[in-house]
Amino acid sequence: MFGLGRRSGKRIVRRYVACLNARDLNGVAALLHPDCRFIDSHGEWIEGRDAIIAATQRFFAIEPRFRMRLDSVVDHGGEILIRGEALASRPEFTADALWCSRVEEGKVVFWQSFGPQTSPRLARILSGQAAETAQHRAQELR
Repeated sequence: MFGLGRRSGKRIVRRYVACLNARDLNGVAALLHPDCRFIDSHGEWIEGRDAIIAATQRFFAIEPRFRMRLDSVVDHGGEILIRGEALASRPEFTADALWCSRVEEGKVVFWQSFGPQTSPRLARILSGQAAETAQHRAQELR
C-alpha cells in the first residue's frame, strides 16, 4: 500500500521527463499541476501551468537537442529526488544535475534543478516577464 504512491510519483516524474525528451509539449502539459512551480539552479522560478508550458516551448526552440538522462529516481518522503545529466548541443545547458520534484493529484506540482552556478538562469531566460527570485521576494516581505 505505501509503495504504490511512491511508485506512482516516480512513474509520473519519469513520464514527464520522457515527454520533455520527446519534445511532446502536449504530454508535458498533461502532467503539470495548475499550481506548479519550476525553480532553476539559481533559485529563480516560473509559476503556473500556462507559464511553464510557454517556457518549455521557448526552451525547445532555444535548445532543440536537450535531453535528460536519469541515473536514479528515488522517493524520499514524497519528494522525488533525481540524479542524472542534462544533455544539449549548447555547452551551457550540459551538466551533471540533481532535480527534486513533487507530485500531487497525479501531476507534477514542483520541479527544482540543482546544477552548477555557471549554468544559465533558465527561469529568467524563459519567462515572458522577469522571473521572481528568492532574494527579491525576501526584500518584498521586509
